[in-house]
Amino acid sequence: MDCEAEGPPTSIISRAECNLSQVIFMNVQRFYKPNTDIQCTFCRGKNFASRSKDWIGIFKVGWKTTREYCSWILAWTSVDDAVLFKAYFLPKDDDYYQFCYVDYKGEARGTSIPFQFSNIPEDDDDILMVTTEVGFCLFFSKNFEIKTS
Repeated sequence: MDCEAEGPPTSIISRAECNLSQVIFMNVQRFYKPNTDIQCTFCRGKNFASRSKDWIGIFKVGWKTTREYCSWILAWTSVDDAVLFKAYFLPKDDDYYQFCYVDYKGEARGTSIPFQFSNIPEDDDDILMVTTEVGFCLFFSKNFEIKTS
């Protein structure tokens, strides 16, 4: 059975134990229109050797292991370090997601900034980005009241 039929190689190694600086994602949008194809562009570090079973996944923000992917595509199918995620295979909700490059051993090698599958807000200036202590980015309307204790 080939890799496509079985699913991608994954690992139980936690994200915190992986070297996430070997692949960088570029031109990641904060919002992607629902039900449209998405191009994912990335750059591998010069000392990073890719393999045929490396893949790029879409993960819900907060994932812990590479087994928690929502959608995936083999990285070797890329042209000029870009892959196209077809709309049919993308999540349908408006939670926050990120791209992740996963190597042939199932270990994460790079992650993108978070994004949402949502229509772009009419007034994009009303968005406030908050970065948490663990590095997650959350977006709030500037009119949203943040309470502290």
